[in-house]
Amino acid sequence: MVVVAPKENESGSSQSARVYWSQDGIRVYEVAIGEHLTGYAIDGTPTDCVFLGLKIFGKEKPFDFVVSGINHGANIGIANYYSGTVGAALEGLVNGIPAIAVSQSGGREDVKTTANFTARVVRRVLADPLAEGVLLSINVPDGEIECVSVVPPGDYPWDVEFRPADTIDGDTVYKGERVKRGEQEAGHDVRTYQDGCITVTPLQLDRTHQPTLGTIAEWRPDLESFLE
Repeated sequence: MVVVAPKENESGSSQSARVYWSQDGIRVYEVAIGEHLTGYAIDGTPTDCVFLGLKIFGKEKPFDFVVSGINHGANIGIANYYSGTVGAALEGLVNGIPAIAVSQSGGREDVKTTANFTARVVRRVLADPLAEGVLLSINVPDGEIECVSVVPPGDYPWDVEFRPADTIDGDTVYKGERVKRGEQEAGHDVRTYQDGCITVTPLQLDRTHQPTLGTIAEWRPDLESFLE
């Protein structure tokens, strides 16, 4: 097992990467984890960590699996689009390595429950692989666990309102404040998570909407007329 993580908090970085564009390179720090494990801190995003981990530390002995997390704070609903944790797992899929993304409630201090559940999921996926290009996003709520639910992403439970907070050299500084939305729809990860269940949500790498390919293809004569 190799642990690679961002040196600084990179929450909300999605699948952004600096290693591809950095002119100065990405610094890798060797870090002792307890008495028996060595980890590496990266001056980059979670995606950079996976990419460098696979290309450097997995060069001689390729990895079987990527586990991204445990993240502090749930990545439910549309948060999976912004999540650096999910982004790192997607990077595993880009490189042909099975992956899962794991997050838990910010109010849950102990990671033992989440770690043990994750280990069980990893064993199941290794024994019965997911379809190519598919990952699992796991979210563990606070408090006593009521159930395990396999559900699609729901809406996000928060909205953001921006208000002027300061003025610097004539420019306005806006600050966002989260505002809770109303009741969430049943049958999706947000509501199930709020009800105290671990949520397991399959996400896919391929974002292509296949039916629309045919529709747009019918536009081609008109679009190609642009070239005349």
